Amino acid sequence: MKDIGGLDITAFDAFLFDLDGTLVDGSDKHFMRCVHETAEELGHPGVYIPPGTPLRRFLKEKFPEADDEFFQKFLERNKEKMFEIPRPVRFHDDAEVFLKKYTKMPKAIVTNCHDWEVALTERDLDIRQYFSVIIHKTPEVPSKPSPDLYLKAAERLGAKPEECLVFEDSVPGVAAGKAAGMTVVGIDRNMGQDLSRADYVIDSFLVILGEERIPGENKKYKVQNTKHKNRKK
Repeated sequence: MKDIGGLDITAFDAFLFDLDGTLVDGSDKHFMRCVHETAEELGHPGVYIPPGTPLRRFLKEKFPEADDEFFQKFLERNKEKMFEIPRPVRFHDDAEVFLKKYTKMPKAIVTNCHDWEVALTERDLDIRQYFSVIIHKTPEVPSKPSPDLYLKAAERLGAKPEECLVFEDSVPGVAAGKAAGMTVVGIDRNMGQDLSRADYVIDSFLVILGEERIPGENKKYKVQNTKHKNRKK
């Protein structure tokens, strides 16, 4: 295993993963496309939502003068588009290799998605083969950057927050993991996210595995050293 600034991932009792972007490719882009097309359909062209941003909060900031009827119409139409527009999702190659390496480690998905969005992903991808616990946003549990989702996942896995290692690719996700008192590894997917608050930032799960190629494939992946090391020993 490659040393990433002194971090020994085997010292943790549980791994907690964001879903869209961190593990799965295609869902973030699909969501951003749906929001863009919904806004255009409702007379607001050129609207782009940053990755990892809760839609309701984004709409209130983008359209502060809009009424509740507009918000509800936008949310309902966007949900319809999520099912209408083709959604080719798959595991990132490096993420799936990592998951296969650590099959015995207790793991959970912690996502800002609604239950129906998780179901949409499960329609196209078998994510439960690697995860026994999936924590998603509900009306009762605040979304990221609140730590509540991560704390709930740790409780479900029977792990203390300080014993959990979080993998995230967005600013709200990193903030949530840190607020929960967990160690956070930022996965830089070149989505323009400032992950510098994470304890470590890498560009691929392969950095942790010390590999440059996906086993069984000829394609060579670029593996960089840790971009940041903010964790203090």
